[in-house]
Amino acid sequence: MLDSSYLIKGGILLYFSIFALLFVFLVPPGEAPDEPAHVAYVDFVAKNLELPYQYEAETRRPEGHQPPLYYMVCAAFNRILNSNNVIQMQLVQNPRQSYKDGRFQQDVPVYLHFLQPFSKLAIPMFTSEEDKINFYFLRLFSVVLGILNTWFILKLSELLFGDRRWRYFPALFVATLPQYIFMFAVINNDAMANFVSTVAVYLSFRIWFHPDESRNFLLLGMVLGLGLLTKKTVMVTLPPVLLVLAGVTLRRGSRVEKERVVMYSIYAFTIALAISGWYFVRNELLYGDVLASDMEKRFIMARDAPLLMWSSLVSFVTEAFASFVGEFGWNHVRLPESLYLTYAAVLIIGMTGFCIRLYMIGKNGIELILLAAFCLSAVVGFLYTNITFPHSHGRLLFPVISAFAVQLAVGFRQIFSFLHSSPLKTLLGYGVVSAFVLSDLVSVFLIHGFYYRIEQYLEVFG
Repeated sequence: MLDSSYLIKGGILLYFSIFALLFVFLVPPGEAPDEPAHVAYVDFVAKNLELPYQYEAETRRPEGHQPPLYYMVCAAFNRILNSNNVIQMQLVQNPRQSYKDGRFQQDVPVYLHFLQPFSKLAIPMFTSEEDKINFYFLRLFSVVLGILNTWFILKLSELLFGDRRWRYFPALFVATLPQYIFMFAVINNDAMANFVSTVAVYLSFRIWFHPDESRNFLLLGMVLGLGLLTKKTVMVTLPPVLLVLAGVTLRRGSRVEKERVVMYSIYAFTIALAISGWYFVRNELLYGDVLASDMEKRFIMARDAPLLMWSSLVSFVTEAFASFVGEFGWNHVRLPESLYLTYAAVLIIGMTGFCIRLYMIGKNGIELILLAAFCLSAVVGFLYTNITFPHSHGRLLFPVISAFAVQLAVGFRQIFSFLHSSPLKTLLGYGVVSAFVLSDLVSVFLIHGFYYRIEQYLEVFG
């Protein structure tokens, strides 16, 4: 008889897959943050077999400042699937839409879509069926990364939870989080960055619990190297990884064991540097900066108001929270306020319980402190970035969503331990899960209503 744990894991992965596929084919092409720009980067690499040089107008691409791994992988898919090597998209801006101050202003679709049912003036989104297949294959690649990401969150939970009743909560939380599903259903390098970051978190805790397994150190080095080639957000995992390795070293009993951990750690970072070092050398040679930060400041719109101003801070927090929970398209499709409030309550309860648990177990809660370190590092990096750039996208915290989701599970388990009524626990548990599912169903209906109504494009026919 099949173990019930496999059924639960399979059910979570199946749930995510179903909703991710719905998002893949429901969200029109180009209607995701910078999706056309990500496609343009992929096309450039596939066509020219080189990376964009941002200081030349002919080779510059809007997302060309990003590390290249995701785009190189997708470019390989292009060359396999497409005889032209590029995805030729015909995106026509919706006349009801306007662009100002670095963002689309109107709460309508950015591009014209699906005019065939309404008019003979149908505008094909792709120049050929080959382009269409290529585009949706890249979206499906994101879904695969999402499935793998969720699976590694399940693996992390198994490491950290002896209580089988709660080890599935972290994966359930992320697999039902609308923004998580959305970002793993469209073309963007966040999908790969989030996946490699989750694997890095998992391997860090594998090393914590099994420090004698040298392969975990080697795998961690490979993953970190690939991550550094994927997106800068992966860098937020480096400080807590170093903290884990330092903690493992200190916990070892003999000097020989300590030296072995140090040696394995050096191997790990040597591997990471061997994989990703060429990209940082390229940055230094082309832009005079290993991180290419000066180049980014030149081409990415800067924040127009200081983050620490009260009005800016309030707007920043609300926007970050909304885009962490669920904000679709080019941030124009929002969930009802009641669902945001529900998620706010979930986060407050979970984090309160986590803090109580950490206080109760004191020095024995080192694993909880390490979880918090991953989350704190991401928050600090997020705030630091937003001092310069207006990137108040809560989804940029997703590289550590695995650690955050485990913290929530720890917190809810602690809060539930204070409840002595089993029926009440059951009622609250089903209530939370029902709210998660409801948010996904509402998301599907909202996305459909936003893009599939003639009123959203009506001026075309005026």
